[in-house]
Amino acid sequence: MSHSIDAARRHCILVSLSLMRAYQSNLRTLQSMLDDVGYAAGVDRLRTDCAWLTEQGYTKAGSGDVYMLTDRGLDVVMGRVDAPGVQRSAPGQIDALKSALASAGTALASVLNGGS
Repeated sequence: MSHSIDAARRHCILVSLSLMRAYQSNLRTLQSMLDDVGYAAGVDRLRTDCAWLTEQGYTKAGSGDVYMLTDRGLDVVMGRVDAPGVQRSAPGQIDALKSALASAGTALASVLNGGS
C-alpha cells in the first residue's frame, strides 16, 4: 500500500509543478498544495520524493529547494508515457486534480499576498 501512496504523491507533485509559473516551485509551496488535496507529507518525505523524481529525470533541482518540471515530467503528467513509481492518471483524473490544485494555488496566493 505504501508504494501506491508514494506513486500517487509523486504524481501529484508533477501535476502541481505543471500548474506553476515556469513549471517550478519551492518545497514549501508544493507541500501546501499537496496538503490541500489530501497528500500531506513532511518536508523530509517531500524532499525525498523530489530527489527521486530528479533521479528519474522528471524534475530538476534548483537552488533553495526549488524543483522544476522537465519535458519528460510533463510527458508523465499528460499521460504520454508510463513512469514506474508514479501513478498513471485515470481518464478525467488529471483535469480533476488540476482543478483542485489550481484552487489550492489560488487560495495560497491569496494568503501569501496578505489576503485572508
